[in-house]
Amino acid sequence: RCSPNITLRLPMQLGPVTRVWDVAFEGNRHATGKDLAEVAKLEMGEPLGLEALEESKKRIAEYYQDRGYAYVDVASEIDLSPDKSRARVRFIVTERDLVFIDEIEIEGAKRTDHSLILRRLAFKKGDVYSREKVRVSEERLATLGTFASASVTLAEPEVVSRKKRVIVRVAEYASQYIDPKVGFSTGEGVRFGFEYGHRNIASLGISLTLRIQLSYLFDFMILDSDVEEN
Repeated sequence: RCSPNITLRLPMQLGPVTRVWDVAFEGNRHATGKDLAEVAKLEMGEPLGLEALEESKKRIAEYYQDRGYAYVDVASEIDLSPDKSRARVRFIVTERDLVFIDEIEIEGAKRTDHSLILRRLAFKKGDVYSREKVRVSEERLATLGTFASASVTLAEPEVVSRKKRVIVRVAEYASQYIDPKVGFSTGEGVRFGFEYGHRNIASLGISLTLRIQLSYLFDFMILDSDVEEN
C-alpha cells in the first residue's frame, strides 16, 4: 500500500530591503538629539533590523539611567516610504524625574561593619541614583573578598518616585576556614598540608592566610643512586 507524496509550496515575496533613512527623537528634554543618535548607533543607509532597533532602545535607556533617570521609558515608531525601501525611525523618550537616594539599607551583613560597606559605595544619601554608580559599587564590594555576592537595588522598584530607598544586599562567606590537603608525588613523596584563612578580621574586611606543607620522601622512591647516597 503506497502513501501519496505531498509537496507543499509556500510562495514568498520578500519585497525591497528597508534601510535607515532618518532618525528622530521626541521627548528628550535633557539630552540632545546628536548625543542620543551617537548612543543609538543606527547607521544611515544600513538595513533596518528589529534586533538592532531593540539594542538602540536599550542603549538610550541605559544612557539616561547612568544620569539618574531610573524610570525612563523608550519606545520607537517606524515611518516607511511608499515603496518601503526607506525608513524614518522615531524614538519617543519619556524621561520622567530624576531619582534621588533617600535612604540606604544594608541586608545580610552580620559579621561585617556596616560603615565599611557604606565607604565602598560610589554614592551616598541624597545623591542621584545612577546605574553606573551602582555597577561601580557592586564591583568595589566584590573586591573585598568577604562576600559571596553583592547587589544594589531600589526598594519597590515598580513604584515610581523621585526619592527612593536603596537596598544593599550581601551574602557573606564564612569568616574562617581550614582547607586540608593530602598528596603524593615521586619528587616529594607523601605530603600533607593545610591552609587556614580568616576573611574578615575585626569585621573590617582584612584577610589573613596561613599555609603549611610537610612532605617525606621514602628511600625506595629515590631512583638516582647519587641522590640516594647523599
